[in-house]
Amino acid sequence: MYNKVKEVFDRALALFPGVKWACCPLDFSQWKESGKYNYALLVYAPYDEIMTIWKYKEPRQAAQKRRRSAAMKEVAAALEKAAKAAGIPFLIPPVTRDNMSPPYKMSLSSKEVGVRSGVGWIGRSDLLITYDYGPRIETVSAVFYADHMETRPPVTKNQCGDCSLCVKACPFHLITGKTWKEGTPREELLDYHNCSVQRDLLGRKMGLGRKFMCARCLLACPVGVENIQKLNATLERKEENGCTACSADS
Repeated sequence: MYNKVKEVFDRALALFPGVKWACCPLDFSQWKESGKYNYALLVYAPYDEIMTIWKYKEPRQAAQKRRRSAAMKEVAAALEKAAKAAGIPFLIPPVTRDNMSPPYKMSLSSKEVGVRSGVGWIGRSDLLITYDYGPRIETVSAVFYADHMETRPPVTKNQCGDCSLCVKACPFHLITGKTWKEGTPREELLDYHNCSVQRDLLGRKMGLGRKFMCARCLLACPVGVENIQKLNATLERKEENGCTACSADS
């Protein structure tokens, strides 16, 4: 069953450059209770440009977010179609939108799946820091059933070392600077509610019609930048050579 599921996921994602996936047992989630699913899946893709906090432009950040969100919808649709065709029980749970009402919990957290599937850790900013791309990612989380899947060991400790760039980058001073380890409550790392409130107020003040993107904690992180730059350079060369259908390893 492992080889079948892996082949289905790999084939479905092969046309999406830079997209990677990992999975973990579903023991931690309410979705296990249905009996239909026993694994959680995280699919993640890097940003298509590197922007720093020193060259931050709100419209560019918002545009990138829209592009990557649209791209991940295509990824999700491809996975759902492939899983259905292969007879794999598969579900992408609905994502709860931030409605200014704590505790902002989703039924299937991409961050929790990420650390449990071994793709990264939780940074001081409370963002998932992936080994491959750092926090500059868009994600899709899903649940599925398989008789057996090979999985990586979970990540249980912060691996930021002495770096605190995200703490210094927060314009609202809402990142506490504490170090995450398995079981650390989000509230010890970040005042998430006030982050949401402050960005909403700033967005209204600027007439954006939405929350201010901010993303300074994300953009300050150096992890994964080199990998994204190499991937983007490879894709640019392929486009220049007319190889628009080429894809990177996933």
